[in-house]
Amino acid sequence: MYDLLPVLDSLEKAVRSIPADDDSPIVDGVRRTLQLFINTLAKYEVEVVNAESVPFDPGIHSPLFIEETEEYGENTVIGVYQSGYLLADRLIRPATVKVSKKPEVKTEEAIGAEGAESAVAEGCDSDGEPLSMAESSVEE
Repeated sequence: MYDLLPVLDSLEKAVRSIPADDDSPIVDGVRRTLQLFINTLAKYEVEVVNAESVPFDPGIHSPLFIEETEEYGENTVIGVYQSGYLLADRLIRPATVKVSKKPEVKTEEAIGAEGAESAVAEGCDSDGEPLSMAESSVEE
């Protein structure tokens, strides 16, 4: 069964690349072929791993990207690059996914430390006061 998954992937990619308003006979045929293939695999107990908008599960998901976002909860699958599959409830391929991560919140202390580092690099002391010429010059 595993050897059939690339064929399924190709059909899925073809359908995803078709504009929504395209209803030509060829497009209809590709969509029907994909559905027929999925239905046939289901007869042999092959199922798609539920991967979209679910909590990340390393047992069935393989992370490809991690994206910082406020839009989703921490460790939520926010994109599927390649579907995962189960055969008789056993994983035969994990879903390759993009996972959400909350942006790091900088504390005032961390922001202050960054500011001090920046000020020193710019010729100021940690309080932002300019260094005297003697303090800022480098001995040769």
